[in-house]
Amino acid sequence: MESCSPETTSDGAFLAALSIEPLREALTCRLCELEDSDLVTILERFRRPELSEFAVSRFVKSRSFRSAEANARLALRRFAIFLTPTQIRQALQAVPENNQIWDAGDMPTILAGFFRTAQRHLDFLKPDWIEMMRGVIANEHRMRTSLEIQRRWDGLIQSMYTAGLGPFEWPSDDADDERNE
Repeated sequence: MESCSPETTSDGAFLAALSIEPLREALTCRLCELEDSDLVTILERFRRPELSEFAVSRFVKSRSFRSAEANARLALRRFAIFLTPTQIRQALQAVPENNQIWDAGDMPTILAGFFRTAQRHLDFLKPDWIEMMRGVIANEHRMRTSLEIQRRWDGLIQSMYTAGLGPFEWPSDDADDERNE
């Protein structure tokens, strides 16, 4: 395991190590030590449930708009079918908490696709989806974003309405003005 790297480890050896419990632990420890670019290479090369926690962790820790989008595509698209309810909850909590995530241009579209993919866990995670969307709305309102930016979220909100989640209302600026008088 010490010599495990994306350049020197064959796909077969990597997959074999993931399927053997003692080797899986050692490999997981080694993956935690990899350079970021090497970890991305592995996540892109191997779509395995054992690696989903690494994809979610990268997403949650996104440090820029572009990395948030790339990390979301990896975690919420590529690894979506493997995510546990706990991992989905971590991802949903990160959206309103990390402005690099919620303010990324493609995030509403990525999350709308993820919402469809994650339907099998919806009954269990309805409160988390609602809290995520309300957090995003509060963030966007606090930043006084334009209607055009708010409309980016319409697809996800409509899908959530269709699934029985909501309501989600964008606060009007008039209500803010009245409170401040």
